Amino acid sequence: MGSLGEKGVERPATPYLLSTLVMVGLMMVIALFFITLAAKTESERNIIWAMLGFAAVLIVMMQMLEVVKARRAALEERKSISIVIECQECGEKLVRDFQRGDYVGKEEKCKKCGGKAMVTLIYSEKIR
Repeated sequence: MGSLGEKGVERPATPYLLSTLVMVGLMMVIALFFITLAAKTESERNIIWAMLGFAAVLIVMMQMLEVVKARRAALEERKSISIVIECQECGEKLVRDFQRGDYVGKEEKCKKCGGKAMVTLIYSEKIR
Protein backbone atom coordinates (compact mmCIF):
# COMPACT_ATOMS: atom_id res chain seq x y z
CA MET A 1 0.00 0.00 0.00
CA GLY A 2 1.23 3.49 -0.77
CA SER A 3 1.75 6.38 1.60
CA LEU A 4 -0.05 9.71 1.67
CA GLY A 5 1.88 12.47 0.01
CA GLU A 6 1.11 16.16 -0.39
CA LYS A 7 -2.58 17.09 -0.03
CA GLY A 8 -3.53 13.50 0.87
CA VAL A 9 -2.80 12.05 -2.58
CA GLU A 10 -1.69 8.43 -2.37
CA ARG A 11 1.72 7.57 -3.85
CA PRO A 12 2.52 4.00 -4.98
CA ALA A 13 4.94 2.15 -2.73
CA THR A 14 8.32 2.11 -4.50
CA PRO A 15 10.10 -0.32 -2.11
CA TYR A 16 7.59 -2.99 -3.16
CA LEU A 17 8.27 -2.30 -6.82
CA LEU A 18 12.04 -2.36 -6.26
CA SER A 19 11.95 -5.67 -4.35
CA THR A 20 9.75 -7.20 -7.06
CA LEU A 21 12.17 -6.14 -9.77
CA VAL A 22 15.13 -7.56 -7.80
CA MET A 23 13.34 -10.91 -7.40
CA VAL A 24 12.46 -10.96 -11.10
CA GLY A 25 16.10 -10.24 -11.97
CA LEU A 26 17.33 -13.10 -9.78
CA MET A 27 14.83 -15.49 -11.37
CA MET A 28 16.02 -14.40 -14.81
CA VAL A 29 19.68 -15.08 -13.90
CA ILE A 30 18.80 -18.56 -12.59
CA ALA A 31 16.79 -19.33 -15.73
CA LEU A 32 19.66 -18.23 -17.98
CA PHE A 33 22.05 -20.39 -15.94
CA PHE A 34 19.92 -23.47 -16.64
CA ILE A 35 19.73 -22.62 -20.34
CA THR A 36 23.53 -22.29 -20.66
CA LEU A 37 24.04 -25.49 -18.64
CA ALA A 38 21.82 -27.37 -21.07
CA ALA A 39 23.56 -25.88 -24.09
CA LYS A 40 26.96 -27.28 -23.03
CA THR A 41 25.87 -30.93 -23.07
CA GLU A 42 23.28 -32.76 -25.12
CA SER A 43 21.64 -35.25 -22.80
CA GLU A 44 17.86 -35.58 -22.53
CA ARG A 45 17.89 -34.28 -18.98
CA ASN A 46 19.65 -31.09 -20.02
CA ILE A 47 17.13 -30.49 -22.80
CA ILE A 48 14.41 -30.63 -20.13
CA TRP A 49 16.40 -28.13 -18.03
CA ALA A 50 16.65 -25.85 -21.07
CA MET A 51 12.89 -26.05 -21.61
CA LEU A 52 12.35 -25.22 -17.93
CA GLY A 53 14.73 -22.29 -18.30
CA PHE A 54 12.86 -20.94 -21.32
CA ALA A 55 9.55 -21.35 -19.46
CA ALA A 56 11.00 -19.49 -16.48
CA VAL A 57 12.17 -16.65 -18.74
CA LEU A 58 8.67 -16.36 -20.22
CA ILE A 59 7.07 -16.36 -16.76
CA VAL A 60 9.51 -13.70 -15.55
CA MET A 61 8.79 -11.51 -18.57
CA MET A 62 5.04 -11.86 -18.01
CA GLN A 63 5.47 -10.88 -14.34
CA MET A 64 7.54 -7.85 -15.31
CA LEU A 65 4.76 -6.73 -17.65
CA GLU A 66 2.21 -7.16 -14.84
CA VAL A 67 4.34 -5.02 -12.51
CA VAL A 68 4.58 -2.28 -15.12
CA LYS A 69 0.81 -2.40 -15.74
CA ALA A 70 0.08 -2.24 -12.00
CA ARG A 71 2.44 0.70 -11.60
CA ARG A 72 0.73 2.60 -14.43
CA ALA A 73 -2.71 1.85 -12.99
CA ALA A 74 -1.62 3.06 -9.55
CA LEU A 75 -0.30 6.30 -11.02
CA GLU A 76 -3.47 6.88 -13.05
CA GLU A 77 -5.87 6.20 -10.17
CA ARG A 78 -5.02 9.11 -7.91
CA LYS A 79 -7.34 10.21 -5.14
CA SER A 80 -7.91 13.55 -3.47
CA ILE A 81 -8.99 13.60 0.18
CA SER A 82 -11.37 16.38 1.24
CA ILE A 83 -13.14 17.30 4.48
CA VAL A 84 -16.47 18.96 5.29
CA ILE A 85 -16.57 21.53 8.09
CA GLU A 86 -19.99 22.56 9.47
CA CYS A 87 -20.61 25.58 11.67
CA GLN A 88 -22.76 24.78 14.71
CA GLU A 89 -24.07 28.34 14.96
CA CYS A 90 -24.82 29.56 11.42
CA GLY A 91 -24.99 26.18 9.63
CA GLU A 92 -22.34 27.15 7.05
CA LYS A 93 -20.71 24.16 5.29
CA LEU A 94 -17.17 24.43 3.97
CA VAL A 95 -15.33 21.82 1.87
CA ARG A 96 -11.54 21.98 1.76
CA ASP A 97 -8.53 19.72 1.12
CA PHE A 98 -7.44 17.35 3.87
CA GLN A 99 -4.50 18.51 5.96
CA ARG A 100 -2.35 16.42 8.28
CA GLY A 101 -3.96 16.43 11.74
CA ASP A 102 -7.58 16.69 10.52
CA TYR A 103 -10.07 14.26 12.07
CA VAL A 104 -13.86 13.95 12.44
CA GLY A 105 -14.91 15.97 15.47
CA LYS A 106 -12.03 18.45 15.28
CA GLU A 107 -13.18 21.93 16.26
CA GLU A 108 -12.28 24.94 14.16
CA LYS A 109 -13.39 28.53 13.84
CA CYS A 110 -16.14 29.38 11.32
CA LYS A 111 -14.86 31.70 8.58
CA LYS A 112 -18.29 33.29 8.13
CA CYS A 113 -19.52 34.06 11.67
CA GLY A 114 -16.47 33.25 13.81
CA GLY A 115 -18.39 30.64 15.84
CA LYS A 116 -17.57 26.99 16.55
CA ALA A 117 -17.26 24.77 13.49
CA MET A 118 -16.58 21.03 13.46
CA VAL A 119 -15.16 18.58 10.93
CA THR A 120 -18.10 16.27 10.14
CA LEU A 121 -16.91 14.25 7.14
CA ILE A 122 -13.67 13.08 5.52
CA TYR A 123 -13.93 11.52 2.06
CA SER A 124 -11.84 10.74 -1.02
CA GLU A 125 -12.50 11.37 -4.70
CA LYS A 126 -10.74 10.05 -7.78
CA ILE A 127 -8.72 12.69 -9.60
CA ARG A 128 -9.15 12.45 -13.36
